[in-house]
Amino acid sequence: VVAGFVHGVLNTDNINVTGESFDYGPYRFLPTHDPKFTAAYFDHQGLYAYGRQREALHWNCYQLAACFLKFAETADLERILDTFPTHFDTALKHGFCRRLGVTQKGDQADGALFASAERFLSVSVCDYQTFFHSILTLGVDDMPPLSIKVTNEIQAAWNEFSSIYRSYERSLEMGSVSLTNQNLLYDEIEAIWGAIAERDDWTPLYEKITQIRTFGERMHKLGITPITMKHA
Repeated sequence: VVAGFVHGVLNTDNINVTGESFDYGPYRFLPTHDPKFTAAYFDHQGLYAYGRQREALHWNCYQLAACFLKFAETADLERILDTFPTHFDTALKHGFCRRLGVTQKGDQADGALFASAERFLSVSVCDYQTFFHSILTLGVDDMPPLSIKVTNEIQAAWNEFSSIYRSYERSLEMGSVSLTNQNLLYDEIEAIWGAIAERDDWTPLYEKITQIRTFGERMHKLGITPITMKHA
C-alpha cells in the first residue's frame, strides 16, 4: 500500500498464508493519491480499490479463520482477527516513515504525519512517486513539482505536512548517492508491451529492468532496501 501498488483482484485465492499477494492480474501503481482508484477494468463497484485493500485483506483472513472453526472457538478466532486493523496500520506507518527517510516517533505522531501527507497528496494531485522521491532527495524546503496551480488550500496542506516532517529525525542522508525517480504507471507498461507485441522489440523492457535494478543497487548503498509488498 505504501508503495502505491493496487492489486487487481485481491480475493482469497490470490493471498497465501504468509500474507503475500500474487496473481496480480490487471494491477496498477497509483498515478496520484486516490482511495477510489481501481486496477481492474471490471471492478465497477470499487471492491478492490486502493483505499479498500486493508478491508479486502481483513475479509480474506476471516475466510481463512472459518476453516478452523472445528478446531478453535469462534470467540478466540474473532479476538485474533480483531487485531488485524491495528497490525495493518502499524505496518503502514512504519513503511510510510521508511519511505520518507525518517525515524518513527510513536503511533500518534506518525499518524499525524501520515494524515497530513494524505491531505497534501489529495488536494495537490501530486504524482505519488514524485512526492516521496522529492522529499527523500531534496527535503521539504520546496514543494514537490505539481501539474496544477498552487492554491491557498494546497499551500496550507503543504505547510502542515512540512512542519510535522521537520520535527522528525532523518534516518538516512542521500550524500553523494544519486537516485533517478522510477515509476511504472499504466501508460509505460502498455508502451513496453506494445513494442513487444507489435515489433517483437524487447529493448524497452530490458531498459526498464536495468533502471529498476540500478535504483535498487543505489538504495542498498544507503543501507535500505526497496519497499516490497510484504513490508508495505
